[in-house]
Amino acid sequence: MDAIRGTRGQRVLAAATAAAAAALALGAPVGAQAPAGPAELLPNLNEAIPGNIAVVRARTARGRVRPIELRFASQVDNLGTGPLKLAGSLPSRRARSMTTSQLISRVDGSTVTKARVGGMRFGRVTRRSQWQLLGLIRYELRRASDYALVRSSRGVGFCLDDSANPDRDTLMPGEPALPVFPLGCGTSHPELRSLTMGVSVGWGNAYPANFVGQSLDITRLPAGRYYLVHRANPSRALAESNYADNAASVLLELTRPRGALPKVSTLSSCSETDRCPLTPAPGPPPAG
Repeated sequence: MDAIRGTRGQRVLAAATAAAAAALALGAPVGAQAPAGPAELLPNLNEAIPGNIAVVRARTARGRVRPIELRFASQVDNLGTGPLKLAGSLPSRRARSMTTSQLISRVDGSTVTKARVGGMRFGRVTRRSQWQLLGLIRYELRRASDYALVRSSRGVGFCLDDSANPDRDTLMPGEPALPVFPLGCGTSHPELRSLTMGVSVGWGNAYPANFVGQSLDITRLPAGRYYLVHRANPSRALAESNYADNAASVLLELTRPRGALPKVSTLSSCSETDRCPLTPAPGPPPAG
């Protein structure tokens, strides 16, 4: 996942400094009412710049037209003061989705529960299937000229685990040295009736470009410039300390050579924002 890190080490260090300052200030807000209970150690989901971007022709059943897809890798890191911890349980024997709650750590070691933050469903990732949280990240393709939404992901699920670390050389306050949330999320176990998943402080959840859902259909998309936006926690159903860094984007140029697959080139990439500055279109060389 090196392609999507960029300057993430600097941002992790800045986030660690901010988290330490916030921890010192917890419980003593200036000019505000004292909290009803112990201060909460909230996660902060930081979306990585989309990486490993490529155009491919998808595989489909024999005899069907194969769509053209824009594929990409994604990663969301937790740069907050507390873990993102989710507990799912099936409400009945016939239910297909687990009702999911967020377990929020507090400074005194206790936990508070935020109920009904989403749903977990068993689904395919590659050759295997696992339990996934629905709606964690939304992928968008937007026309650069007017920011109109032209493509969007639907029903993409994610297994939350400590599968990546954006900066192993920087230890954030509260970051465990080793992964806490194991890989897999109940892989090959659709019979599970309850499950816990999450992302520790300082760790991240990475999804390679070959995983199910890591694409948008561009079969009939005209040539032009587009923003590819990755947006974490788009509904804000999950409690966070900061929502301002939940999106990252790249500005792409899509071309359609005759008789060949479309091509994309990256013009600019931006962390912590859902659009990059437009660069001027290349013009003819100066005369003389």
